[in-house]
Amino acid sequence: MKRNIILSLGFALLLLNCGHTGDQVKKTHPISETVTSETNSATPALESGSIPFSLPDTIRINDTVSLKLTPMKQEDYLAFPNTNNFDALLDSFCHDEQNKYYYHNLTPCGWDIEKYLIATSKGLVKREKSKLAIQTTLKGKLTFEENVRDTIRSSGYKFNQYLDKAGYYLIEFHSFEACPEFFLINYHSGEKLRFSGYPFFSPDETQVLVADYDYGLGWCTNSFSWWKLVNNNWVESVNYKPNNWGIEDAKWINETTVVARIGYITNRKNPGEEKFFVRMEMVGNNNTKK
Repeated sequence: MKRNIILSLGFALLLLNCGHTGDQVKKTHPISETVTSETNSATPALESGSIPFSLPDTIRINDTVSLKLTPMKQEDYLAFPNTNNFDALLDSFCHDEQNKYYYHNLTPCGWDIEKYLIATSKGLVKREKSKLAIQTTLKGKLTFEENVRDTIRSSGYKFNQYLDKAGYYLIEFHSFEACPEFFLINYHSGEKLRFSGYPFFSPDETQVLVADYDYGLGWCTNSFSWWKLVNNNWVESVNYKPNNWGIEDAKWINETTVVARIGYITNRKNPGEEKFFVRMEMVGNNNTKK
């Protein structure tokens, strides 16, 4: 699956009519570039099943948690099934490659997907023209309204999915020249958590890898984070910002491992973009408690 990453200052345009953000966020392992280390023992081979020399094979997050990256071949990566429901819908609805690339903007297949999701939401989600409404237990109906300036420079919201096991709505914010933004909204409380990047949820919906890739232009954060649902709170245990590479797509293998498609900017005289595939395993204690 491909995703279009474009510049945004559009978060200020958000017209949310519901509660405040961030109450559920508890960072247990905040890190920065100064305290995070990368090690690499890979050879500088670029053939299938390898990773470039500058891509680390181990990312040390803190004293107890590391990420281990193991190269894999493209065909092995593709053999793993999608673990994200929206990925499967993209394959079903977006047959045109350009529409699939710009799925989160104002394209026919993107609206077709939302129409299908709303029809199967059992009345929890409704759309009336530019207004998207969801139903919560404590706050009742929450409404998100589009800010339409013209056909191209519109900003608004799309219903992305309902996480039935965890009890959360996932709402996507899309805007002209925008970095990806998603809102995870609790069905019962209506509380919101904002993700700067595309969320890849584990099949049991208790973990999520959030990837915001922009390793070329550097307008968006080009980072990824790893969250876990602990006592009904989403806890961030990993937050990492690579240099010249980023996670474009990911599939869950088990509770500690994902396989990912990596985009990489080469350091050659004429820089180019290449794709690699890795198995990413969290090593150490990720069972953070409140």
